[in-house]
Parts: sequence; C-alpha cells; structure tokens
Amino acid sequence: MTTADWDHRRVGCDALVAEQPVSRAGGTSTMKEIVMSKLEFTINDLRRILREGAGTDEEVDLDGDILDEDFPALGYDSLALLETSARIAREYRVELDDETVTSAQTPRELVGAVNAALATTPV
Repeated sequence: MTTADWDHRRVGCDALVAEQPVSRAGGTSTMKEIVMSKLEFTINDLRRILREGAGTDEEVDLDGDILDEDFPALGYDSLALLETSARIAREYRVELDDETVTSAQTPRELVGAVNAALATTPV
C-alpha cells in the first residue's frame, strides 16, 4: 500500500468522523458543527495580531475600548491592515479580499468581516 493510499483512507475517515452525530446538551450536532461553532475571531485576536504585525502607537491603549475607533486614530494605515489581513489568513486559514480589509474602518467592522468569512469557510 502506498502513502497516497493511506492518505486517501485517512481523508475518507476524517470526513466520516466530521459527519458523525454527537449527542450534546440541547440536541445532536456533527463534529464539523461543533468545531465551526468554536471557531470565532475576537477583538482580543485582532489586538494580538495588530501588535505582532504592525506594533502599537505609544499613545494608543489597544487594551481599551477600541471596537468603534477608526484605524487611523489607532495608528494603523491601509498597509498595516493588509499585513494584519495576511496574518489572519495564515493563522485562521480564511481568505479576505483586500477591498474588504481596507474598507473596514473600525476593529468591529474587521472582526465582523473575519467572522463572516470564517462562517463560509469549509472545515
């Protein structure tokens, strides 16, 4: 049996496991539904990625209430947001087009765009 044969069997098995019903409080779900319900991008995720990729302005408190602050007021320009988008794409395996990212004026809008993309991304 070749490696490709084993990989094919493993992928088939993974697909079967993903669709198996699992009893939970409140009903039955599949493993895929459980995993997807846990995958959420939060403001804390965005704070971390902004710090790692573009750093922080000394005069801005990213730990404060920033959800509705404009990105330029927080010290982030469109280039910083594109870098942030690339990091989000790598870490969360989700595609965000440049227009969606650069049109997000606030962290709330970007977090919402990431979660919308995650909701339509196959597991």
